[in-house]
Amino acid sequence: MTATSISWKNLPFGECVPIPYQASFEEVQFSRLIHGFIPKSRRDRWFIYYDEPHIFFHRSWTGAPVYRVTLKRTANGAETTEALYSKREAERFGLEPDEYHARLIDTLICNLLFGQEKPFPRLPPRVTPGLATFEESWDYTVKFVEEMPSHNPIWTPWTRFLLPLLCQCLEVGLNRYFRAGQSMSDIIISTTEHHRLESYEPPPPRVTIRFDREQGQWLIAWSYHNLITGPRPDRVSPVDSGTAFAVLRTYLIDLWRETRPEEMIPGPLSE
Repeated sequence: MTATSISWKNLPFGECVPIPYQASFEEVQFSRLIHGFIPKSRRDRWFIYYDEPHIFFHRSWTGAPVYRVTLKRTANGAETTEALYSKREAERFGLEPDEYHARLIDTLICNLLFGQEKPFPRLPPRVTPGLATFEESWDYTVKFVEEMPSHNPIWTPWTRFLLPLLCQCLEVGLNRYFRAGQSMSDIIISTTEHHRLESYEPPPPRVTIRFDREQGQWLIAWSYHNLITGPRPDRVSPVDSGTAFAVLRTYLIDLWRETRPEEMIPGPLSE
């Protein structure tokens, strides 16, 4: 089935910044480009479609616009004439090196449209404005959770569960000891100095708060990988609004003991 603008939810592009992605495609490759990519499961994080003369790349969970690549037809296929990155994404996540975005577009096209298995580009850990400190990471994550229903009301129950739990964490001061972040709809807590856990080698442990749609159940999980794209968690516990904080606390104690073995358990966890 060929992807079109109505095949999946997507938000319109606003102001963009240019990135140095250039490529040429043979006729067979061009036919695969215009076929696009429609997500088949929650592990598929991208929605890609062609609307002449552009290829649009959107995040599948939110519909957020990310990349727009303009193509020009040639005698043998097509070639790029322009590649743009959403300025809203740049302001939200930080403006990465241009080469990273060019490599990521290339990887998305190769893997999702051409059926290849190209490794995704990695970024070194770095400090991003607004996410430099543990406290800032929590502020950002709480704001993200608060704003999701404004993008789509379907997220209201998700926010209704998570927001009180995160606020309870803030009330006891866990934002002084742990870093918070999100990957799609998962909330991830770690002790790393920088965000982007996928840039660390070896992968650090993390505690994930997530909703399992198949089970209709909230879970708290322990893993060393992103649970959306990686293997199953090493340990998982079902929770509800009444048990979530107590279970999360036990997981965070274990996380602290593994990653900070020479330091005392933080006061908010030992009380």
